[in-house]
Amino acid sequence: MKVLTFIKRKPWLQIALSLTLAGIVAIFIAAGYTSPIDSYNACVEAGNPILETDPPICRDGVHNFTGTPLPSRTPAPEVSTIPFEILVDGDTHGSSPAHAQVTINNQTDWQHYWQTTHANISPLPPLLPVDFTTSNVVAAGLGSKTTSGYGLKITSITASTAGTVVNLTESTPTITCTVAQVISDRYLIVRTPKLTDPVSFRITSEKRHCP
Repeated sequence: MKVLTFIKRKPWLQIALSLTLAGIVAIFIAAGYTSPIDSYNACVEAGNPILETDPPICRDGVHNFTGTPLPSRTPAPEVSTIPFEILVDGDTHGSSPAHAQVTINNQTDWQHYWQTTHANISPLPPLLPVDFTTSNVVAAGLGSKTTSGYGLKITSITASTAGTVVNLTESTPTITCTVAQVISDRYLIVRTPKLTDPVSFRITSEKRHCP
């Protein structure tokens, strides 16, 4: 009782004791408190701000949580334009070649393609010379059509470490064009430097309007 009476008589002592008790309570509360956010994903799901770093960082106001590093970006392969020389731009007026595209890289396949393509032409045109140690042949055909007026052209050939792309445009005449009522079979043969495999064809179809 004497202690209580003494404290009551000293207001400054009451204030000091109150502050001390409050501090002790705060320490106990902090020591027993466990944040529900204990990972980067939990931090993100709680709607906390994210720093766009690599790796990303989420902040909950007290802690920083580090996410998974971003995957490395693979640079796009460098693309180069391949020159080509037109060997044949013609029309067999027959049933061959078919509507197809081929890449030829040896003499045997070249002879077979030449003979098959010109099977209905007599005499057989002489085989054009190609050195397959340094060159390839790219050939394309539209297939048999019932009229003239169809077109076929290679717009570009591009290559990268991923391979080669041959860009073809196939055109169809519109009613504004005057066409002959004859069978046509347009085909195109070009010579290129050695191409990077695989070789693929990208075909664009267009309508040809005549003046």
